[in-house]
Amino acid sequence: MNKAGVFVHSRWSAADRLADRVRDLLRDRGCDVWLTSDWDDSAVGENIPGTDLLVCLGGDGTMLRAARVIVPHPVPILGVNMGRLGFLTEVNPGDLVDRLSDFLEGRCRIEERTMLQAQVPSWGATHHALNDVVVGRASIGRPLYVEVSIDGVRLAIHRCDAVIAATATGSTAYSLSAGGPILHPESRELLLTPVAPHLGSARPLVLAPDAVIDLTVTADQVTERSPAAIAFPFAAARTQPALCASRSRRTITASSRRSLTGCAYCTPPSIPSYSTSTA
Repeated sequence: MNKAGVFVHSRWSAADRLADRVRDLLRDRGCDVWLTSDWDDSAVGENIPGTDLLVCLGGDGTMLRAARVIVPHPVPILGVNMGRLGFLTEVNPGDLVDRLSDFLEGRCRIEERTMLQAQVPSWGATHHALNDVVVGRASIGRPLYVEVSIDGVRLAIHRCDAVIAATATGSTAYSLSAGGPILHPESRELLLTPVAPHLGSARPLVLAPDAVIDLTVTADQVTERSPAAIAFPFAAARTQPALCASRSRRTITASSRRSLTGCAYCTPPSIPSYSTSTA
């Protein structure tokens, strides 16, 4: 291993202290090491090419952000749980020093996770997400009418609070709370889950890995009193400070359309999670 990065939660002093120690350990093993906070996208962009390992110090949110900012580079991520749940992370801080040699010497396995690529034509923007992308109402009170098309064929119009497009990683998050199924972590299939649909026939669907999902909010349902919003995990958080459920929120207008697809080139580098082998 020649080059490694350390991706640190910017507000936790314990993560900063551990980052310095990890950097010293990696340098002692002859690695070229770079270190950055979880909100410095420019530093990641400059340093990620040629990186062999990204050590992520934070919680699940830090892991989600790390997976997004490294696209499209095939860099494995080692998650160290400095947060509460730690569902996506692999190692506790107290075990990292002892287990780091296992990861560096290949005594581990790598999980490859599928990601979503989301496009908003009216914004001219493309985003990537490890867990899910949500189109829903931005305020309480009124449901939305969301037209859903799969591979160019209209499936349904859901009268609901939101529609979730999720990966296998996201199947245990918001989609699960809305009644969606749990997929194997390395499954490449996509999930489409309506949130609080008016009709009981609107059920979650498991879609093909290369499915293209179009979600359109009907024009007569988007008003100043009941705006719609698109939620990405930590996308454009600097320019959109209003946060909701750990996702940045951006209001969309009538006829705004978004397309979601399983992003083929994102799959290998997405979020390889390490676990040590007992052998």
